[in-house]
Amino acid sequence: LFRSAPTGPSLLVVASAGSGKTTTIVQGASLLPDWTTNRFLAFNKNIATELESRLPRNCVSSTFHSAGMNALGALLPKRPRVDAQKLNFLLRTILKGKPLFTTYATPCRKLVGYAKNNFLREGCGPASWQQLIDHHGLTHEGTDSELILFSQKLLTASIADVSHIDFDDMLYLPLVLNAPFQKSPNVFVDEAQDTNPVQREMLTRMLAVGGRLIAVGDPSQAIYGFRGASTDAMNELRTQFNMTVLPLSVSYRCSQAVVKEAQPYDKGLTL
Repeated sequence: LFRSAPTGPSLLVVASAGSGKTTTIVQGASLLPDWTTNRFLAFNKNIATELESRLPRNCVSSTFHSAGMNALGALLPKRPRVDAQKLNFLLRTILKGKPLFTTYATPCRKLVGYAKNNFLREGCGPASWQQLIDHHGLTHEGTDSELILFSQKLLTASIADVSHIDFDDMLYLPLVLNAPFQKSPNVFVDEAQDTNPVQREMLTRMLAVGGRLIAVGDPSQAIYGFRGASTDAMNELRTQFNMTVLPLSVSYRCSQAVVKEAQPYDKGLTL
């Protein structure tokens, strides 16, 4: 599947704990033709940096956030300043008056964060926002209708302010501003079980025409639900990118006795 051509079917490797997920796709990357320029996406900077020494020279390693920042840098005349307090600053203008700010500041920030990670677009109606409130069990002292109204205004203001960005903006703004992503014939993704809608949209824009996605993950290790990843993230990847599913089921992390003891509790995932 790797040696036959620079591109081919997209692959989803469903891996159990300790089965060598990262090692497997690093080895896969080394089998691609030297003349292709490919991308490897990791979930944190330490892993991305570590992989630089393990990947072939024709495979660029980065985080999703770094890829988003690079796309923004190619679009904007001046690199934006990273400001974790961006939404707080904008909210003080939107929520004029201390009682409103006290009531809605925290839930507004959370809801707009959920919206960005779920790639909710500016102009989406109240029903889409309400789904996020219900899904994340977002409780607050105000009313949902006011929370949605203020959150819609905050999202609009956040998109308009491209001189400052927060962590969520690094993924969201390049997409809504149609920033140019560097395209690759093969894109590798580690920890695929933790991808969310905004990251999946980024992947579509990173793939060259006819390119393929090679993703590996363990659905039993999904931990990023707080930022939009779902327990069904790998199934969503498979459907969106028409992926061929491959198993990686042998664990090298512990003895056979430990694996046998754990097996009755492993519900697995049908893909």
